[in-house]
This record gives sequence, structure tokens and C-alpha cells, in this order.
Amino acid sequence: MVQQLKGIIVGVVENMAYFEAPTGECYEIFGPSNGPELVDMTGAPLLAQLPIDPMLTTLCDAGRVEEYHGAAYELLAGNFINTLKIKR
Repeated sequence: MVQQLKGIIVGVVENMAYFEAPTGECYEIFGPSNGPELVDMTGAPLLAQLPIDPMLTTLCDAGRVEEYHGAAYELLAGNFINTLKIKR
């Protein structure tokens, strides 16, 4: 579809890639990552694998999403900015 629109894929983001339990153990509840296959298919970098985070859901439901801070989202932001600098 992106090719039909003559667009550019800046990067791949895997949303809901895993759930991290309070013990720190990660579970891929929707199955194993497809990130590497998408990177191969698109030629775009993997910008982030975003977790399922109940805190994000709670803040979204309360209309306060701007209060959310998560390491994976900080990584995504940094990688996105760096990718845009390279593609310039």
C-alpha cells in the first residue's frame, strides 16, 4: 500500500509486542515477534517494540495520556528522530 501511494516507510514499530510481568519476565502473548520479518520486507529499521502497559491504558482511559512515561516510548522517540536525521 505504501508503494502504491509512493510513500516512504521510515521505520517499523511493533505495538503490543509483549507484556512484562511484575517479576520482570516478558511474555509474547500474541506470539513471537514479527519485527525481523517486517524489517527484511520493508528495508526499514525496527524503531521499537512497545509493551502492553496497564498504566498507559489507565492514563488513556482517564484522558491523561500525556502523563505517561515509558522507556520503550523514549527509545522509540529517539530512534524516530535519529532515523529522520539520516533520511534527510
